Amino acid sequence: MVSIKKYMQDSTPGEKKWKNDAFLSALKSGVEKGEFIRVKNSYKLSPDLKKSLEKKSNGKTETKKKTEAPKEKAAPKEKAA
Repeated sequence: MVSIKKYMQDSTPGEKKWKNDAFLSALKSGVEKGEFIRVKNSYKLSPDLKKSLEKKSNGKTETKKKTEAPKEKAAPKEKAA
């Protein structure tokens, strides 16, 4: 939970104020919805949420790899004697 909070505070823009109560209520509602699983004093994504996120990402972001032509090596320079 501490690492999540630090990340959120760092990524929050300067003009917005950090609200701890909103953060804690979001974690609570996520646990109630089944999106997070509480493990001691930490949280994990639920397996169901992971599966749904994988399905969304697999369907939308199919990237095509660019094929580049192999670069030719320059011929070694001959030294004048």
